[in-house]
Amino acid sequence: MDSCSYLRTVQSDMLAMDSFSYMRTMQSDVLAMDSCSNLRTVQSDMLAMDSCSYLRTVQSDMLTMDSCSNRKTVQSDMLAMDSCSYLITVQSDMSGMDNCSYPRTVQSDVLAMDSCSYMRTVQSDMLAIESCS
Repeated sequence: MDSCSYLRTVQSDMLAMDSFSYMRTMQSDVLAMDSCSNLRTVQSDMLAMDSCSYLRTVQSDMLTMDSCSNRKTVQSDMLAMDSCSYLITVQSDMSGMDNCSYPRTVQSDVLAMDSCSYMRTVQSDMLAIESCS
């Protein structure tokens, strides 16, 4: 924890196996902290290919913070259609901020079911930062 006592992140992955027992996702969070300025977190999601060789999605979130007053976020989703042309995921980022005492972001993934009715994954990230003190 850095000098501003930030509560960094809570992350959860819920994986649903479909009838083909696909291994869905591997997720990792790397947090980098310094004294209330600079790069906070890098988050990456990697989805394993199932037996039909679907490339699911690669998702990356990068949060940067400057001098304990602003937060900027860049989020990118790259969706790959598999051989059955399934659209796998829709992702949204909502962030709120003010001076060094704000809930950071709520990120949600909503996954479309394909024609074989696979439930892909539900992932939620919540970042909270408490006031600098």
